[in-house]
Amino acid sequence: MPDSSLIMCSMFEFLFAHTVINKKNHRNAAFQRTGDRVVRTFMNRLLPSNRTIKAVLAAVLSWLIANRMGSEHPFFAPLAAILCLQVTVEKSIRLGFQRILGILVGVTLASGFVHTFGTHWWSLALLLLIGLTVGQAFKFPQYTYMQIGTSALLVLTVGTQASYGIDRIVETLIGAVIAIAVNLTVIPPDFSRETEKLLHHAASDLASYYRQYSKWFRDDTPVSASEDLRRSFTTLAQDLNHTSSKLEQAMHALKFSPFTRGRRKRLEYLKLLLNTLILGCMQGVELQKNVLEASRLTDFKNTDRKRWTEFFSGLADYIEMWRDDAIPGNVPKPTMLLKILERTSMTAETYMSACWVQTRRLLQDFTNLDGMEERIFPEARLATGKESDGKSRGHDLFES
Repeated sequence: MPDSSLIMCSMFEFLFAHTVINKKNHRNAAFQRTGDRVVRTFMNRLLPSNRTIKAVLAAVLSWLIANRMGSEHPFFAPLAAILCLQVTVEKSIRLGFQRILGILVGVTLASGFVHTFGTHWWSLALLLLIGLTVGQAFKFPQYTYMQIGTSALLVLTVGTQASYGIDRIVETLIGAVIAIAVNLTVIPPDFSRETEKLLHHAASDLASYYRQYSKWFRDDTPVSASEDLRRSFTTLAQDLNHTSSKLEQAMHALKFSPFTRGRRKRLEYLKLLLNTLILGCMQGVELQKNVLEASRLTDFKNTDRKRWTEFFSGLADYIEMWRDDAIPGNVPKPTMLLKILERTSMTAETYMSACWVQTRRLLQDFTNLDGMEERIFPEARLATGKESDGKSRGHDLFES
């Protein structure tokens, strides 16, 4: 009979070798998955994007049209088309207008200088000084400001003939118009679906935050141990901010675009839903402050803690249901939450107590500046940015 100690050693060696081989196989599989993901990402980046395809098409069309018109410098047209073709139609129109304005001012000034003073170092300095001062005086956008100096410099040093300046203006106009037309008709930009996904994700984060707060309040966790809750709120605030920015971009993308009434209405509806989430977040923070302060009082009962725990948990469930139904277009009613609130009789004294709490906090905000950071999370400042009404405005052409 073999020695039992030898058998045990052999078994341990076998298990150890098996474990090492499994770990090695898992590690190799992980490396393989990572390598495949990197290759797929790289291959996807090699595929031309919609904007690249539109830029090539706009450049070719601009070159053909400029050549057809007998231009001596047809390369300015595709150059303008590439530079003016932006992510949205609105940005294409704005950049095209700013480029044409800058070139028109620069070429006009330079043509006058060439015939009056000739080409010298001092005339170049004087031309740039006057041209850039004009841009500064009229508060032209940065891009127009740069185009004035560039166009003036090229006309004065390269194209002293009258046809050069005229070609540059005409071809820039051709390139800008072609870029706008291509952006309008060929795969027009649409960020509606991406906005819906971000809104769905933000609603999920808000529900997760309230569910986490419900557990935190139920367990009576100390405020000093609320770092996870702070991080959760930080993520929520960032998601709301990002969703707001993307919604703004989506609404700007529909400016000047024909046949987009349905998509514009859809984005306006999503904007209402986003505002609902933002208000739900801000009002929820105020509600949590009130509940937290009440829980520190001596007459706060365990039944009250249980009721508020149930409410915040139910609120998380309702937000998830709201997320699944409201985004498609059907806003559900918070039936269960209303039943929870019905258990509490609302009297004038109840409302007055809430008003006094808000009044006390309002006065604290004005008088106790040093303690403000302890009363609110810095991450709660939701910088949602400017909101777009989805309509075109003339002064947008001068925005940088």
